[in-house]
Amino acid sequence: MTHRSGSKFWSQSFAFSCGPAALGGVLCSLGWNPRQDRRLTELEIWRESTAVVCPGAHPFGLALAAKHRGYDAEVFVSGPRPWLWAHIRSSHAFPRLREYRMIEAALSAQCVRQAIPVHPNAPPPGRPSAGLLLSAASEDRSAALDPHWIGLIPGPRGLLVLDPLRRAPRRSSLSWCEWWDASGFGRTKSWVAIRPASGPVTSGHPRPRHRTRSTELSRASQPIPAKER
Repeated sequence: MTHRSGSKFWSQSFAFSCGPAALGGVLCSLGWNPRQDRRLTELEIWRESTAVVCPGAHPFGLALAAKHRGYDAEVFVSGPRPWLWAHIRSSHAFPRLREYRMIEAALSAQCVRQAIPVHPNAPPPGRPSAGLLLSAASEDRSAALDPHWIGLIPGPRGLLVLDPLRRAPRRSSLSWCEWWDASGFGRTKSWVAIRPASGPVTSGHPRPRHRTRSTELSRASQPIPAKER
């Protein structure tokens, strides 16, 4: 299986890389293509976006990773702080709240230096740009849910859903507001808006194979025929 230049979809290469893969797909939809192997690109984005205390990506870190690649970003986040603390403490055995606050404060300070707006406890606009939405995912319906990042791309025929746990993009019949209302993990909602600026465009790279899983929200989406991708 090959990855076409300009593809709007990335499957995640690692269990912890939904955020980097979703960001890669959104950036590609805006004209960006990485020069190097996709797995390495995912790891680089993950290294930039992780909050260290858990394997996933923090919304501030994802915004910074987009900015580093020449795109504008804006963060909308609500819920208890630091971000997803209750989940990190219970699921990743990290009891050090003081250290996590320091890590999040450092990411927040980087956002300030990079002129990335952060809106705590403020809902995004009703008709947003492309971006990353925090949702929930599970191995199957009987498994516990985990935080999961997906990409959403607005278009004339509805929202294009880039769920890194799947093998292809999907078109949703739901409105963006319906996605926002149903999104989040626990009491936390997060949206990272991404807009084009001066991102580079280069050649495409192979797309890795993955075992497909489903997310709670993406079950409302319909697969896109191959000829329409």
